[in-house]
Amino acid sequence: GWWVVKQLFWILPMWILIIGSWSAFAYLVVYFDPESVGGKVCSAVEEIGIFTAFVVFLREGPDRKRQFLYQAWSAIDASSGVRMSYARFLALQDLNNNKLPLEGLSCPGAHLNKIKLANAKMNMANLEGASMAQCDFEEADLKKSNFKGADLADAMLVGSQLDFCDFTNANLCNADLSGSSMLCVNLSGANLSGANLEGANLSGSRVDGARFFNASLIGASIGGVNT
Repeated sequence: GWWVVKQLFWILPMWILIIGSWSAFAYLVVYFDPESVGGKVCSAVEEIGIFTAFVVFLREGPDRKRQFLYQAWSAIDASSGVRMSYARFLALQDLNNNKLPLEGLSCPGAHLNKIKLANAKMNMANLEGASMAQCDFEEADLKKSNFKGADLADAMLVGSQLDFCDFTNANLCNADLSGSSMLCVNLSGANLSGANLEGANLSGSRVDGARFFNASLIGASIGGVNT
């Protein structure tokens, strides 16, 4: 039944689908309007063309998605070692907006200020020395990522997953980390002045040399913190 039709749709050559869609549309015109048996079928050429275009659009959907993925990752790969790349900036946001994972992303030293990657799946990323001031990583999964020396001033990290991340010497001034999970995070030498850590879980984290001037730690879990 329907399962067979669905499988045929994806495996039949395009020319067969086009002829089939024209035939199906012509049949429907005749079936629902007996007066159109002759000339009215011909007058429906425009509608048939639209219907055919719709069939082609559906069939080519996976190819368009593959092309989009290839172009996006090509832009990211081509910018390797380049500090500022607008193509990379847009590609990362587009991939995330399409709910595609960014695990293992490597952009050390990249300029990504104000990038919007809320809800990103980006664990084990390498963003050492990257500039990400005012970025949006709200509710993002960034576990085990490398943020050594990165600039995350005024970053939005509310509810993010930061377990086992390395923020050694990172700038987190005025960053919003409220409600985030920061288990066993390395904050050695990090600047968290003015940061919002309310409700964050810092259990087992390393904070030697970190600065917390005017930071808010209301309701934060700090059990086993290493100073």
